[in-house]
Amino acid sequence: LPPYHTRAQAGLLLSMLRELGVPCRAFLPAPLAAADTGGDRPVLLVDLFLHRATATLLAPGGARRIGGATAPDCGALELLHAFSGVATREFMRQARFDPLHHAVSEQRLHDQLRALLAGGAPEVVIEHAGRRMAVALPADLLAEAALPRFRELSAAVKELLSEAATPADFQLAPRAAAVPGLSAFLAAETGLAPRVRPVAAATSVALAALASGRIPAGDGVWVAGFAAAPSGGGAG
Repeated sequence: LPPYHTRAQAGLLLSMLRELGVPCRAFLPAPLAAADTGGDRPVLLVDLFLHRATATLLAPGGARRIGGATAPDCGALELLHAFSGVATREFMRQARFDPLHHAVSEQRLHDQLRALLAGGAPEVVIEHAGRRMAVALPADLLAEAALPRFRELSAAVKELLSEAATPADFQLAPRAAAVPGLSAFLAAETGLAPRVRPVAAATSVALAALASGRIPAGDGVWVAGFAAAPSGGGAG
């Protein structure tokens, strides 16, 4: 679950799953699934969601959240809007073609920008009226377009880093690390080089922590075992 989901939202989702007959033993918080919390330092994890980016400070071992903040203007949709402006200008400059002028080319543009945000090639290819146009999207232009959004997220990250009692291990979830220019910007702003751990590796550690009972029940949606939850959908 995203770290900003409330206990009530988790309970509602659980009720829906039960209504559909879908077994659910636990909800795994997204920061716990993406972070490497096996060290002896607190972890600050930056992640990207559809409508916002988040920064979460985890205690060593990942069993407790120390703090968290969101950047509501730095979600995937806002970044796609910024990148769409760059792509449109580059098409006009390089190919003398407006990809937003036709529904098919506009959809093709947005599809490829979503792939770019997931780590795809910084290039958009559109075929129209028998013409094939391939336009490169320089990483510096993409980062410049997203700069106001990066700054909002950076302010949240620096505030959380200041709250850590000891120097934190700065990490990016893979989907945040895939955003062009974000990792380099945060490194320059904080003086720390964020690292990325594959989701599968982090998730296996988190599931082991759940199984061992190292993650306590009752801390909002941080913990998600629902074996003892009432049938009405309350979270345990």
